[in-house]
Amino acid sequence: MKVLGKILKAALKSLLWIFILQITLIFTLKYVPVRTTSYMMLKSAKHYLKTGEKLKQYRKWVSNEQICFEMKFMIIHAEDVKFMQHYGFDFENIRRAVKINSKNKMIVWGGSTITQQTARNVFLYPKRSFFRKALEAEITVLLELIWGKSRIMEVYLNTMEMGENIYGVESCAEIVFGKTAKTLTPEQCAMVACMLPYEPKNYSCPFPTSRFVYDKLLLEYDSYIKNRH
Repeated sequence: MKVLGKILKAALKSLLWIFILQITLIFTLKYVPVRTTSYMMLKSAKHYLKTGEKLKQYRKWVSNEQICFEMKFMIIHAEDVKFMQHYGFDFENIRRAVKINSKNKMIVWGGSTITQQTARNVFLYPKRSFFRKALEAEITVLLELIWGKSRIMEVYLNTMEMGENIYGVESCAEIVFGKTAKTLTPEQCAMVACMLPYEPKNYSCPFPTSRFVYDKLLLEYDSYIKNRH
C-alpha cells in the first residue's frame, strides 16, 4: 500500500507540474507571436526523416489589425458560426458530426470549433485518439479563459495551413494573390475560407465541392453589409 501511495503521489505531482507548464506556456503565447506550432514541427520532422532535407515552410506573423475584417467574417461563417457565442465547444455541431459520421461509418464531418482547432494545431498533434481529444478539450478551456476570442482568432489566422506548406493568411495572401491580408477582397477571403476544410493546393478557383459554401459566404456577407447600413 505504501508503494502504491508513493506512485500515486508521484503521478499527481507530475500532473501538477505538467499543468503548471501548460498554463505558463499559454500565458506566454498570449503576448508573443506564435511563429511555429507542433503541427509545423511534426511535418518538418517527418519530411527531414524521409528526405534528409529541410522543409521549406512559408509563414509570416501579422497582428489582428493587419488582417481585414472580411477574412475574419468569412472564416467564422465557414468554420465556426457560433465562435463568438460558445465557450470553446459547439455541442450541437458535435452531435451533428457524430450523426453524420455514424451514418457514413467514417469521419466525413468534423465538429471542432476554431478554438479546438487552434489547440490541436498549436500544442498537439493531428493523429486522432481519446488521449489527444482529452488534452485538446483541456487546452481549449484554457485558451478560452486565458486568451479570449480576439487572440484565439489572431493565432488561428496566423497558423492554419492555407496551402501546401503555406501557413497563415498573410503568407497565403502574398503567395496566392500577391496582396497583403489587409487588402484582400471579400471574394478572395471567401475563396480561402470555403476551401480550408478541403486542404487546398490550388486557389485558382473554388473546388466544385466548395462552390456552394463560396456562394453562401458571399450572400451572408452581402446581407451583413446591407443590414449594417
